[in-house]
Amino acid sequence: MDKITSPLPFPRRLARTQRFTLGVPHAFTLAPDGETVLFLRTRGPENRIGCL
Repeated sequence: MDKITSPLPFPRRLARTQRFTLGVPHAFTLAPDGETVLFLRTRGPENRIGCL
C-alpha cells in the first residue's frame, strides 16, 4: 500500500511563501504617458526573484 504524502503544515507554507506574498504584484509605477503600468512580482508562490 502506497503512503499518501500530506501537504506541508501551515507554518512551513507560511514561511516558504513569505506570508503568502510571493506572486502578488507590488511596487506599482505609472509611466509618464499614463497608459502603461509597471509592477514587480515573482513567478510563483515559492519563487523569491522579482520580475518586471
